[in-house]
Amino acid sequence: MVAAARHRGAGTVIAADLTAPALAVARAMGADETRDLARGDVLPQDVDVVFEASGAPAALGPVLRATARGGTLVQVGNLPGAAAPAVLGDLVTREITWTGSYRFVEEMEDALLALREGLDLTPLITHRFPVARAEEALAVAADPAGGSGKVMLRLSDGEARPSPRLGALPRVRRRPRAHLTAGTRGQVRGESSRPGRASSMPRSTASAIARVPASLGCSPSPLS
Repeated sequence: MVAAARHRGAGTVIAADLTAPALAVARAMGADETRDLARGDVLPQDVDVVFEASGAPAALGPVLRATARGGTLVQVGNLPGAAAPAVLGDLVTREITWTGSYRFVEEMEDALLALREGLDLTPLITHRFPVARAEEALAVAADPAGGSGKVMLRLSDGEARPSPRLGALPRVRRRPRAHLTAGTRGQVRGESSRPGRASSMPRSTASAIARVPASLGCSPSPLS
């Protein structure tokens, strides 16, 4: 998300986490500032657009407090399917817009287009294993103390093979959807592929990403 926010033109990107390796990756991906919550750092205040990435109910209270009055909180982390306590008072009193964002749908094409435009995700990859060591790769990815980012499996036999050219990707017929484009006079305009539908919101000047440990409900990232 740090890379996506930077790629789409966020003025300032702030990343918060509980582990130093994750924060190092965030800085490598373009974060202007990082907060180490495990060492006593606190979340910033009055952030226009906040992305909550942990999916832990315990994180919602602090993240809502970090969101500016009238700002937007984008829920990216999957929240529990069962009842769980959460502090949500600021959602109303600060008039925050809380919206969910489910990935793995049409965002795949957006990601490929960003890669073609030069977005470098190399810092996200911390480990590479041959497929014969898949069990070890899974163990590394599941270890919260290991500091892993994206753990990759090489499916080839070790011989160098050309990668598909991103420029030659087939066009995908997309369903009508809204997307954000940089507007004028300091705004981000939301445009839709359906005629007559458009909205605008204040341009983001900062974005924050917060994570919490597995003990608070954040499961380890799956092998990617």
